[in-house]
Amino acid sequence: MDVTFGICGLGGRDKTFLHDLKRLDWLRLAALCDLSEARLQHWGQELDVSYSFTDYEDLLASDVDFIFLATPPHLHAQMAIQALKAGKHVLSEVPAVSSIEEGQGLVTAVEETGCQYMLAEDYCYRRDVQAFARFISNGEIGRIIYARGSYCHDCRTYLADWVNQGIRSWFLTYEVPRYITHSLGPLLFVTGERVQRLTAVAPDNRIVAEGDLPVLACVQCQTTSGAIFHSVHSFFVARDEVCYSFTGDTGTIESFPFAVSPLESNSPLLRDTPYRLVRTADPSSALVHGEMVDLDPGEPFNSYRGGSHWESDLCVLAVFAECVRDNKTPPIDVHRALDMTLPGIVAVDSIRQGGQPLMVPAL
Repeated sequence: MDVTFGICGLGGRDKTFLHDLKRLDWLRLAALCDLSEARLQHWGQELDVSYSFTDYEDLLASDVDFIFLATPPHLHAQMAIQALKAGKHVLSEVPAVSSIEEGQGLVTAVEETGCQYMLAEDYCYRRDVQAFARFISNGEIGRIIYARGSYCHDCRTYLADWVNQGIRSWFLTYEVPRYITHSLGPLLFVTGERVQRLTAVAPDNRIVAEGDLPVLACVQCQTTSGAIFHSVHSFFVARDEVCYSFTGDTGTIESFPFAVSPLESNSPLLRDTPYRLVRTADPSSALVHGEMVDLDPGEPFNSYRGGSHWESDLCVLAVFAECVRDNKTPPIDVHRALDMTLPGIVAVDSIRQGGQPLMVPAL
């Protein structure tokens, strides 16, 4: 069965992975939707897509199998619910929702329509994260007691360019702690955990962009099993870093931090992610510099690597398309999507309350 999809939102999101679709003869981008006629014309020619719409209703009325939402975050929930009610499966960019009430509405829409929903948290499909999932599921470092995720991406250059061009991006007013899924999402994905409560802090309690001032959030989470997960994420700090670490009661595995390029594309030097594995019973394994994370040939990353975000973009798209084709539950379904998203919403409240510990609802 061939699978077709339409993408809504052709703004700043990197689209290199869409060129890699040519490798998959069963998955096809069939329609584009955006408010800008110029962007529609440009990407229609670039990607050889004939059907384009400026009205979202027209995209929903087309015969595509699913919608890929690449619109600003505050639109994700309402547009996903609208698509589900129109009988379309939905792959949504992060975060899934902007409020707890939207989260409940999204769960209800998925349950009532029976359509598939997946959060496109592509960092869960990086090479290192995929390999770490196997290490941990095999029990190689024991029961997880601590994990750390860092997503620091200095976007101040973009910010200055947007201001100079008169572009009012959602970045300018977005509360940074809400964008927690790149740092926390892979920790939850790998371990199957859920955040039960958290406390969050930010320098000067700043949570939105204010000129050139730094914006960074640190979120300390306790999971349902009692483990501690630590998330650091930022858009506007002079630090570029994406890395993950997992500490079990018998060992630790971690990826080394490295810089994020302007488009988060893959430098040849970073294509294969080195890692360090430390086991209590084998101190000599403490330094494995230069060794590459290995994956079995049939694992998703090796099957569908392509695009930016360390070649994870095509992977998350193809994995969801497989679920639509084969009627399988997506790996990051609506409940896991909310597990990754709601901590960011609660973190905003915690910062505003001076780091007050708060419970994270389970929907």
